[in-house]
Amino acid sequence: MEEQHEGLQRALTLLRIAFVHVYMLILLALNAASLPVFDIGTTTPYFLLMGIYFWGVNRPGMIPSYLVFMFGLLLDIVTGLPIGLNALSFLLIYFILHGQRRFLKGQTWPVLWFGFGIAAILVSAIHMLVFMLMNWKWPGVTPAVLAVLISFLAYPLVIAPMIALNKFMR
Repeated sequence: MEEQHEGLQRALTLLRIAFVHVYMLILLALNAASLPVFDIGTTTPYFLLMGIYFWGVNRPGMIPSYLVFMFGLLLDIVTGLPIGLNALSFLLIYFILHGQRRFLKGQTWPVLWFGFGIAAILVSAIHMLVFMLMNWKWPGVTPAVLAVLISFLAYPLVIAPMIALNKFMR
């Protein structure tokens, strides 16, 4: 009887991990699509960063650093961005979160949400710096600001399924 219980527990754990990884792939696909914003043009919110940030704070073992790198690399390939740009940007955020996890774990929702906003600003700044160095001119600020703003506002909606799953895993 105990062996059946262990087998069921293992199967549930694998199912939870699979759900997290499939959801991350969905976020990657969303991240690969640009959203039209009024007459300004298009922007791409940081959907994948939302998942990396959430799991980096709550359960870093669920999305280890090598998966963060692979997700970022896959996003670079799919979107045509310079290879390694998102991979290294996301890894930087992941390692900053790893160093601050003890502090962040006990924080309130507004502090965590604000922390995500800081992470989105940092990723956006890295992207702008890389594009500036590649083209030797300052890229437009409007798409970057819109990406950060939309990401910040969408964060609670996008992570709601992850919050539910995290509670279910306890």
